[in-house]
Amino acid sequence: MTKNICSKTDVPGWIVLLVFITGFIFAYAAFLHEIINKPVATLLETGLAVLLLGGSIFVVLVIKCSNDSIHELHAVAEREKHNAVHDALTGLPNRKFCFEQIDNRIQESAPFSVILFDVVHFKQINDAMGHFSGDQLLIQIGQRLQTELSGDDKIFRVGGDEFVILTSCAEYGAGSNLVERLDSAMSQRFNLGEFQVSSRVVFGLSTFPFDAESNDLLIKCADIAMYHAKRNGQLMAFYNEDMNVGAKYQLEISSRIQCALEKEEFQLYYQPLIDAHTSLAVAFEAVIRWQDSNGKNISPNDFIPIAERSNQVHNITMWVLDQAEKDLLSLIELGIRLPVHVNLSAKDLSSNLLFSRLEKMLSDNPSFENLIGLEITETMAIDRVLELNPLINQIKRLGIKISLDDFGTGYSSLSLLRDLPVDQIKIDRSFLSTASKTDSTRSIVENTIALAHGLGYSVVAEGVQDLDTLHFLRSRGCDIIQGYLFCPALPLHEVINWVNNHEEEQTHIRRA
Repeated sequence: MTKNICSKTDVPGWIVLLVFITGFIFAYAAFLHEIINKPVATLLETGLAVLLLGGSIFVVLVIKCSNDSIHELHAVAEREKHNAVHDALTGLPNRKFCFEQIDNRIQESAPFSVILFDVVHFKQINDAMGHFSGDQLLIQIGQRLQTELSGDDKIFRVGGDEFVILTSCAEYGAGSNLVERLDSAMSQRFNLGEFQVSSRVVFGLSTFPFDAESNDLLIKCADIAMYHAKRNGQLMAFYNEDMNVGAKYQLEISSRIQCALEKEEFQLYYQPLIDAHTSLAVAFEAVIRWQDSNGKNISPNDFIPIAERSNQVHNITMWVLDQAEKDLLSLIELGIRLPVHVNLSAKDLSSNLLFSRLEKMLSDNPSFENLIGLEITETMAIDRVLELNPLINQIKRLGIKISLDDFGTGYSSLSLLRDLPVDQIKIDRSFLSTASKTDSTRSIVENTIALAHGLGYSVVAEGVQDLDTLHFLRSRGCDIIQGYLFCPALPLHEVINWVNNHEEEQTHIRRA
């Protein structure tokens, strides 16, 4: 046992003890031999023999207890060593181990690929089914994809719903084949107790030594590639330098947003919403525009997602509400009492300040009653349907109308109409470009209008640009039209002139 202990510890004392115990055993054996060979043993000799026997038993017990303790400590140390480099939930190697393995492969100098992926709409699954189901999904994804790997390929959970695979597949074809095999494995439903759910992932790939030569840069390049694939609706993307240019552009825009707010480079434009039957303006949608100090226009499609990722979108929304408040006062002074709709970001709905700001705006301006509207996108609502209901009801109690924007672009529109307490839906422009020409699209629009009306919602058609589409929408009972056919988004003073001129034109038409 002492030899066992020595093999598990480097403490010199145990080696010294081993020498003494060995000597003690030989001495006791020799003494015992002498006593046995004597015809008569004295009382002293018998006592010494008993004492030495008891001492040897005591030493054996001490060594056994020490051996057991050291074995237990060794097992604890091994478990802690394992836990330090493995994920507690899935049992997969963790981020720390992943970086160590990347470093080891870099030292070997052989080409390899880093595949980064995360679970699409994972937050929605967590919110809708509970965190236990979300955890079970992560465990099953790890187990299922691990069985698809071979050789030295390894899978790691690096945080949240993000995973990394290290693979020797360093060529485009081999990497693509592996990803397709992984995607095929993901196509089978996951059993989450009472739920049977489908889930998918999006992959980003980077390769050593072609894309980067350090662990953090390889992960970063794979991350950039993954988000590129997400933005373009692709299963996977291989990193290239052009993506890095895009990442630098995002960093540049992110660093300029606060400065743009301070320098008042943002402007609000207003696009009228037109009654489909009277052709009169019934509301405005506030649309943000950014023209920098060099006169360059930066699209909201570029800077709003960047602001969301850099946690600056709330500042933009607060500026929009401040400016809309000023502009609405100007409209009221001119006798134009039309509601102004403000677009919200998903991050705005996570902030407690939104409700406080809206409440203050209405208490400071009693004349704003029924003149403020908020627009949330369908995708945003899908991701947070369980959380949104209390907030929406709270906002509606202030007298604010809620519109569900880009309706039809998500994948659970009907359940949203049932579950969300909105007042209005806005049919996405992608359905209207062919609504008067394609039977399937026409049928979707017709049924959407009928369903919304059946639930008591008004319907806005976005992006209307031609008379054929207008006539089709009117004939199907659409309530409100928005688009270039009537008016683009304009600065405040221009939209005021447009409203006044348009009302005069419509008055003349009705009189004629």
